[in-house]
Amino acid sequence: MTRPRSPRPSFLPAILVGIAMVGFAPPISAASAASAASGANKGKAPPSPTTTTAPTTPGTPEAAVQQTLAVLPLTADGLLLNEANRLNLLLRARATTRGGFALQSDEVTTQLVEAARSLGIDCDLNAVACGVEVGQLADVQFVLLGRATVLPSLPANDDGDSPISAQAETIGLALTLVDVRQARAVTSLRAQIPRDADVQVSALDDVANAIYTPEGRRDLASLAVVPTPAESATGMVIEIDGIALPPGTFVVEDGLLPGQHRVAVHKKAFLSQHLGVDLIARGSVQLPITLVVDPSAEVEVVSATQIAIPFVAAGVGAVVAIGGGVMMGLGLQPYFAHQDANAAIEGLDQGDSGYPIDARRLHGDSATGAEDWNSYGQTLTVSGAVATGLGVVVAVGGLVWGTVLLAGDPGEATQVP
Repeated sequence: MTRPRSPRPSFLPAILVGIAMVGFAPPISAASAASAASGANKGKAPPSPTTTTAPTTPGTPEAAVQQTLAVLPLTADGLLLNEANRLNLLLRARATTRGGFALQSDEVTTQLVEAARSLGIDCDLNAVACGVEVGQLADVQFVLLGRATVLPSLPANDDGDSPISAQAETIGLALTLVDVRQARAVTSLRAQIPRDADVQVSALDDVANAIYTPEGRRDLASLAVVPTPAESATGMVIEIDGIALPPGTFVVEDGLLPGQHRVAVHKKAFLSQHLGVDLIARGSVQLPITLVVDPSAEVEVVSATQIAIPFVAAGVGAVVAIGGGVMMGLGLQPYFAHQDANAAIEGLDQGDSGYPIDARRLHGDSATGAEDWNSYGQTLTVSGAVATGLGVVVAVGGLVWGTVLLAGDPGEATQVP
């Protein structure tokens, strides 16, 4: 077993690899025992022709060398603890019986998940990146991770082209099987299974076939949500079986278990759409969506004129600020003239023949500067400072206000009838 490569401090991956090795100790011991038994049987008669080994496909869990898998605990929303544990247990059991994986122990996987969280690995943001990082820490070839959420019971709804049949409470699943070495998703699956434990096992068998076996993955269906008009897609959030798709995603390619699915479409200031689809194996469905403005929502449509106003105000504020600066410059001139004349007087040499004339001139400049400062300089300076400050506030406020209006997508509420 090779040590995972990670840019993090070397001691933590070493500890985690040690944990992972303990988790895989039973399969390794079993392999060693098989090897010893093979050595002990040397020289004996070959096995009967009726004892055969099932053929395997290279690169699949049924291959001669078992592929290793870590099943991360599901992120549960609305499930009871025993329900979440039951789903985790069934997915782990089917990984061995249906997928033929060498499964990492539950205790070791839990420790690795906790260690990954301490390293800041967030599986809610990017399932593939999370699976790769955790898989490298665990030293496994594949990682299964996902989310489960409770979907409320629904009455029958025959309105529209995609009615929703009456349903008891169900559980929506979003699962991703990650190939750690190739850093890619082998498959991403969405499914709806019964919440009733008595009928849940058979549904989990279908999920396990689809996620763990190539044959099951070939039967997955596709769905494309088609917003009408196309411009209404901005800001739209799509949920399939209660779990949101990544922002900007409208197509699920070969990722839906055949059967019933719930589709919900949400957008601010519009009525949510709830639709049901029944998908067949390898089927592909296009689901048109037309949103309707929510009459109870306070929708404010911003016009181009309204957006222009704050920018005009910002321009006026900038002009006022510049004018205030000019006023301050003019007002301070007599003050500085008075100060310069006084400084020059102190620097005169009384022994100089021109001293009387220079002193008289400089005293006159000082007096004139003081008179001008008292008559208009102070007023201009104070007025200019106030104008500059007010102009800066108006300019900045107008820019911020206008930017906020632009970011709000003006006229968005009128794009969809």
